[in-house]
Amino acid sequence: MIITRIALQDYGVYRGRAEFDLEPSDGKPIVLLGGANGAGKTTLFESVMLCLYGIASLGKQTTKKSYHEFLAKKIHRRPGARASAGRASVAVWFRSFRGGREEEYAVTRSWARDGGGVEEELDVRKGDRGGAMRPLDTVERVHWQSFVGDLVPKGIMKLFFFDGEKVVEMAREGGEDATIRESFKSLLGLEIIEQLRSDLQVGMARNLTRGDRALREDFERGRAEKEECGTTVARLREARARKQNDLDALSRDIEAAESRIAKVGGGFAERRGAAKKRLEEKKLAHNAARQKILDLCAGALPLAAIPGSLAGLEEQIRADERAQRRIMGKELADARMKKIRVMGTRSFWDAAGIPEGDAARAAAAASSLLDALEDPDPPDRPALGLSAEQSSRMLDTIRAANTSALDSLKEHTEAATRLAGEMLLLERSIASAPGDDELGSLVSEIGRLRTREGTLRAEAEHIDQKIASNLAMMGHLDTRLQATLSRIYDAEKSETRVALSRSVQAVLGEFVEKLRAKKIRAFEGHLAESIGILMHKKSLIKRASVEPETFEISLHGDGGRVLQKDLLSTGEKQMLATAVLWSLAKTSGRPLPFMIDTPLARLDERHRASMVERFLPAASHQVIVLSTDSEIGENYHKALAPHLSREYALEYVEGEGATRMRESYFWRGGRKVVAV
Repeated sequence: MIITRIALQDYGVYRGRAEFDLEPSDGKPIVLLGGANGAGKTTLFESVMLCLYGIASLGKQTTKKSYHEFLAKKIHRRPGARASAGRASVAVWFRSFRGGREEEYAVTRSWARDGGGVEEELDVRKGDRGGAMRPLDTVERVHWQSFVGDLVPKGIMKLFFFDGEKVVEMAREGGEDATIRESFKSLLGLEIIEQLRSDLQVGMARNLTRGDRALREDFERGRAEKEECGTTVARLREARARKQNDLDALSRDIEAAESRIAKVGGGFAERRGAAKKRLEEKKLAHNAARQKILDLCAGALPLAAIPGSLAGLEEQIRADERAQRRIMGKELADARMKKIRVMGTRSFWDAAGIPEGDAARAAAAASSLLDALEDPDPPDRPALGLSAEQSSRMLDTIRAANTSALDSLKEHTEAATRLAGEMLLLERSIASAPGDDELGSLVSEIGRLRTREGTLRAEAEHIDQKIASNLAMMGHLDTRLQATLSRIYDAEKSETRVALSRSVQAVLGEFVEKLRAKKIRAFEGHLAESIGILMHKKSLIKRASVEPETFEISLHGDGGRVLQKDLLSTGEKQMLATAVLWSLAKTSGRPLPFMIDTPLARLDERHRASMVERFLPAASHQVIVLSTDSEIGENYHKALAPHLSREYALEYVEGEGATRMRESYFWRGGRKVVAV
């Protein structure tokens, strides 16, 4: 089967008609569609199953009322418009081999508002490849849905249409065994066989002519009990689906609450005390730097602003020092001269015993000589009048102003500026972090949600146990019915119809068991091969086995030792879940296309590379991939280029309230052309 086209008319975010040509060409299997979240990828993905299977695509428990409510929301509504488009449709064209011939089919499902509900119309057309399409007139219209279901069984088709987020959920919850168990009935066609066996049982019991009446009544009671169990199982499954919806909604609430904690700074709030301590340390250091600047300003720093005047001041101080020394020298000389001035007096020479005439001449000569020694010009007085100690301190201040003051100012100013910036960042972080009351309320909310989640999971498990109990009872009743029929067979002896029906029952049972064993062996081989392709650690898993009754998967390493699945990393669990879906698809033996939404959801880089390089090019003859640019980015896009037949990008235009389609991915010629 190949999906050749999909067309959406006023459906979801698509206004008017949006048509996608999906047919692969030139041996390149991949069709790539990109778009940001909310651009319409998931809408396109879900529309195919909705078009083919209608209400059945939403699950067994979907009521007609909820289905109509779902459809009403899907009919496109323009921004600000009071009413929606009124009518919407999805059409899927595909080619498939039937009766040895390749035929083309077009399935269109359309919806129109009808009072408070929605009226649905299904149209199925067929034709030879490349020929005109004509209504499916070989099957009555009331059976068209059954025809489509037989042509493309939903149980098989859902193996080929999977959401990366669902794979993540399956990997997280270990749901591979349940997926295999649910899918094997579709793979083997067991629903038809079980219905046939049930019809044979009823037919044989009702057509017995000489059967024992008590046995017949026992059979009817058993059949009624089995039907009652079936009704209970259906009711429980509906309750389980509602419970799962509650769990899904609760999981979204928990993720939103955790996101709010992260947004308001939950991680920083845990280190709030340490941040405040660092802020206090920064404040002390900042105050110390400021004080040093103030000390500089109170000291030599202002003088550094007048270097020319400082030089003159220093020169004047030096001159004053020299003048002071001259004054001191003159005072000393004057004192000495005062002492020797007596040599110019008669009394000095008379005392020395010099004759009177000689004494007069000696005194005159000495006086003349002393007068010549006198300095007639008195020394200049110091201009500043500083003491020696004051001059010394002033010179030290001038030297400090000329050398270290500016350097110290620069050093302490830079330190103060840096510390102020660090303080500002810490203050902003502390201010933006939640207070204890705010964070506490969020943590309390998550605690409450987690408690509610635990309660819901316990209730869901209780429902699962009830379902399992009723299914076990149905199996027990089926065994009892078989035993009752056997007793009826014995009572009826050789009645031909009974004997023939019994033989058919036995053959069907044997056929189911042999087919089951054959398919399980095939699945195990495909699973081991798929794991080898997808897993990064190629030597980790050598073989995989499936328990026939429970469908539990066992992984085996070297020497056949069993590997615990719990020990696998998150990425390896997702690869295992993907390998299970891929292997189920291979086991089905049907050449159907793969359609994958968000294929790389939450995978690490190594396993993303495995998906892109190994899985997508080899998954099927047609692989339709819907991705964001954060999953299949520019580098992965280049890696897929040799396998790409077509590529589209979906861009939601906010002002128009609708999605536009481009026939290219996010990049064209190395330049991003689609908004994300």
